[in-house]
Amino acid sequence: MHKFSALRFLSLLLLTPAIAAATGWTVPNGSSIQVFIDQAGPGDRISVEPGEIK
Repeated sequence: MHKFSALRFLSLLLLTPAIAAATGWTVPNGSSIQVFIDQAGPGDRISVEPGEIK
């Protein structure tokens, strides 16, 4: 029984980085940056295209 639990734990440990991976957001020219800030999570990266943002 302990062998199964250790295997399950190892599987979850290996899958966690894929699940918790950061997302990249790009704010198009003319869009509201606040919408992307509201949707972003911890570790996410927000890029802003050149131009004006609202």
